[in-house]
Amino acid sequence: KDKPGILRGAYDGRVFFRDGDKVTGFDAGTGAELWTFDADSKGAYVYTVDDFASLNEGVPEDMHDIIISTGDKAFRVSTVTGKEAWAVKRGGMSWSTSQHAFMTESGDKITAYDWVSGAMMWEAKISSKPRPHDAGDFIIFAEGTATDNVTPMPPFKFTVVSGRTGQIIWAKKDIGGKKISEWMLLGDERIVLLNEAGAVATLNVADGTPAEAPTRLEDCFLVKYVERQDALQCHDHLGNLVWQREGESTLPGRKYLAAGGCVVWVSKDGVAEVINRADGATLWEAKGLKESQAYLNADGTYLVVQSKKDFSIVRLGT
Repeated sequence: KDKPGILRGAYDGRVFFRDGDKVTGFDAGTGAELWTFDADSKGAYVYTVDDFASLNEGVPEDMHDIIISTGDKAFRVSTVTGKEAWAVKRGGMSWSTSQHAFMTESGDKITAYDWVSGAMMWEAKISSKPRPHDAGDFIIFAEGTATDNVTPMPPFKFTVVSGRTGQIIWAKKDIGGKKISEWMLLGDERIVLLNEAGAVATLNVADGTPAEAPTRLEDCFLVKYVERQDALQCHDHLGNLVWQREGESTLPGRKYLAAGGCVVWVSKDGVAEVINRADGATLWEAKGLKESQAYLNADGTYLVVQSKKDFSIVRLGT
């Protein structure tokens, strides 16, 4: 009946509220109060396993606890009992997680703590304000141009370390002498790097060597809009140019849409096109469109193209 505070999260059949410097866990089904944790600081935040997943942060497979974070400390707290497993002093420093460690970041120094005991595992100096990304047994640190946003911008430099020891395994700052402008992880085993000229390199995370050919179509043929060339380009996993479309795009963000084996391209000269990702063949096309935009449904099975005078719905497929 009484407001228990500010809702801070829900997970594993429980909801968590903060009131002042205390976090209280309630049974989600009955509303019964289960426990109260004193964070000794107002403004505490609660992070569940679901939160870590949405933030692309790694956690141990058997993790069911929550992290309660204040400006000074981070606590691992049981969702069942509300008891503290450990506390790490962060002193306002940023923190992140991997499958093997809870990490704090201070300038170029990364400090990793064991998930079970909270004991310090290792320290490493990587680069200026690197952002860690979990890749199984390894952690990928991506350094980019600093912005007001949390996400760094290109060009990128990469350092890969062991998640257990912090030992630097390999590092890379360019592809063929050209700066790295985009990248993506393929699972935990491979990383794809694209340079400013559109060339692609697919590397093994474990040692930085060229990776074997991927199996998924999306990983075999990598699409990117290259601003400097005003062209949408597709490269295979070895970096060879497969096809391209020249011109400026009307689509926001990455400048194209993609769904399975189809790529959607809408240019400022009034052409909307569905392209076969593997070979660049035109699967559907409309010309003479004005002020057009394109949208995909959630399943990526239908395309809607809307212009000033026309409206088209296209079922996607090769």
